[in-house]
This record gives sequence, C-alpha cells and structure tokens, in this order.
Amino acid sequence: MGITLHPLDDTYSACHQCHPDDYRQRAEVFAVALHITPQSIEPVTRTVAFQPPSDVPPIRLPSATAPLSTPSVNPWLWALVVIVATLLIGLLALWRKLARS
Repeated sequence: MGITLHPLDDTYSACHQCHPDDYRQRAEVFAVALHITPQSIEPVTRTVAFQPPSDVPPIRLPSATAPLSTPSVNPWLWALVVIVATLLIGLLALWRKLARS
C-alpha cells in the first residue's frame, strides 16, 4: 500500500481497502475541509436470479390459511383409557401399602 496522490478522485479504490466500513465518511471529512466533492467509482456487481430447470415441478407449500384438523377420538376409547389409568393407580397405591407393612 502506498500513498495516493489524489485520493478524493476515487475514494473507493483509494480508501476502501483499509477502511471498508467507513471510507465514505472519512473521505467526506477531508472533502469538506478542502471544499471539494469526493468521487467514488465502485465496482458493479450483478445479481443473478436462480432459475430451476424447466423439467423440475414447482414446490407447493401448504396454505397458511388451511385449518389444522385434530383427529377425532372415539369417546368409548377415552372412557376405557380413564378406567385403565384409574385401576393402575389403585393397584400401585395398594402395592405400596402392602410393601410398607
């Protein structure tokens, strides 16, 4: 790196390498003091949009407005689960009581 004779003629190439985040603000300080307008020739970058091959079908996402459905459970099945759980809890309590004595 060397000293550029006229850094405000192209602030990007003169300043960006050492001051990538704030080269414009630094150049502006000197430009105001010298009563000149800084110039900047920044490289042009092109944005390329991705295009999938034509033979690939598009991805279909589920609709955000579609309601989530909960599976319906037979009420008799719920009754059976409650009865079995009650019996197991009762047997566990009886087993503990017998284990203490």
